[in-house]
Amino acid sequence: MRYHGNGSINDEKRRAMNLRIQSADKQHVYVSESYPDEFYTGKGTEERSHAIDLPGATSNARTILFNGVSITYGHFDIPHRLDLHAQIDKPVIEMHFTLAGQSRIIPEGMRDHLVSFDANRHNLTFAPYFDGLMELSSNGGFRMFEVNFSRKYFQRIADSGSTILDRMLNAMERGEVAQAADHNLLITPAMLNVIHSIENSTYVGACQKLFLESKVLELFSLQLEQLEHENNNVSRHRYTQREIDRLQEARHLLLADLSNPPTIAGLSQLTGINDFKLKQGFREVFGNTIFGLLTDARMEIAYKKLEDGVMNVNEVAAYVGYSNSSHFTVAFKRKYGFLPGRIKPATHIY
Repeated sequence: MRYHGNGSINDEKRRAMNLRIQSADKQHVYVSESYPDEFYTGKGTEERSHAIDLPGATSNARTILFNGVSITYGHFDIPHRLDLHAQIDKPVIEMHFTLAGQSRIIPEGMRDHLVSFDANRHNLTFAPYFDGLMELSSNGGFRMFEVNFSRKYFQRIADSGSTILDRMLNAMERGEVAQAADHNLLITPAMLNVIHSIENSTYVGACQKLFLESKVLELFSLQLEQLEHENNNVSRHRYTQREIDRLQEARHLLLADLSNPPTIAGLSQLTGINDFKLKQGFREVFGNTIFGLLTDARMEIAYKKLEDGVMNVNEVAAYVGYSNSSHFTVAFKRKYGFLPGRIKPATHIY
């Protein structure tokens, strides 16, 4: 990714961040936006919607800004592939989630430094400046969700003693491109639940800002937790990349349908990993047993459904795969220390 000067963020002049998206040949400009320095919006939030007509494709996206944070999500309806040229003239610290389709980011003149994302993958990335191609591909649609942090905001939340975040902060100071994980990780059901709650939020005003910031920090915590597990366990047990990918796929298959998850034998057959290595791999790479990981995911979704008030306890129990609601109640109390009936639906204030 191209950048100028010595790359030091501290030497930059305070100015707005400019985003420009054009056709791959740079003959047509589709987006030209300027964002306030540090994404500063004062007391509230600022929202921008984009409906873009592209050659053979359409795009709808929404951006929400509040002090230190920019959230962008949307989709591209494309038949097969769409090539675009993008320019961003300020540092980008980004949580990126590709929800559907595939993307490749190719810095101009540096094709061997491309970054690619498959569907249902995420990572935390930093670039001091970007000028290059975006290749989007899909059989139906491309969907993404991104959270960009300002430098000051990220420095504040990353000051936690995490070796991964320390590495990102050091790269920022040196003006070097960085990724928190060497390979992109699978998006978990808990992450998807947070993303969907942000996309479907009905809060407005001050309540919207508080809600969005809490959810962004929750998503950041979930991402960091997975990154830390990946870093600690992989380095300790020296799993090959192929083994990690197969275990990640096994976890994805396990959590894809909480109401009817595959058995261990079924996971073994689907992934080509024998039962022993599958059980060992979950404990060592994900820090949990197969059953424990499934139960935790079920309880997290159940808690949020009860908090949303859209289902009663029996309905939630069935939704997350329990045919016996009393078994669900026992598991829930073991996880949270109280009965599910004690959760009161959250009240939205407008």
